[in-house]
Amino acid sequence: MFDDKRADKRLVEKTPPDIRRAIGGLYRSRTATRLLLIIAIVSAIFGGVGLDVCLSEPMWEAHIWVPALLIVLAVWIFVSILLHAIRIKLFTK
Repeated sequence: MFDDKRADKRLVEKTPPDIRRAIGGLYRSRTATRLLLIIAIVSAIFGGVGLDVCLSEPMWEAHIWVPALLIVLAVWIFVSILLHAIRIKLFTK
């Protein structure tokens, strides 16, 4: 009556191989997705704090790239997770 397979295993079996390759490794790894989400949140928090501190210092020009890089990294990770979720919704039934 009930299938003993986990939902992510059923999802992998029903999805064509070309779609799985397009989605990438995050498709099969919830741990990697959680890790990227944690990194994005931490980067956004420390990037925002670091940007405020760097802008208040007199020599902020030398240090502005570090928090800006963290913010860009956080946005990139968030967008990649969002695209991953959209692909799963679109290509699975």
